[in-house]
Amino acid sequence: MSDTFTARVRADGSAEIPEPVRLRLGLREGDTLRYVVRDGMVTIDRGDTDDNPFATFTEWNGSADERAYADL
Repeated sequence: MSDTFTARVRADGSAEIPEPVRLRLGLREGDTLRYVVRDGMVTIDRGDTDDNPFATFTEWNGSADERAYADL
């Protein structure tokens, strides 16, 4: 599915991430975003997925799971 959302860039360079985008990515305060610039286009995704292979599986992100998979 493809949707388009817009946000204004403020004088300090910040821009609000539209709520539908935050919800779809499951973003919370303190999360990291990754920006990939290629051929004049920017892709934004969760920046924490490279370090944690289970980050996209929200059903596996509890403290018990962190302990169980800590040695992987």
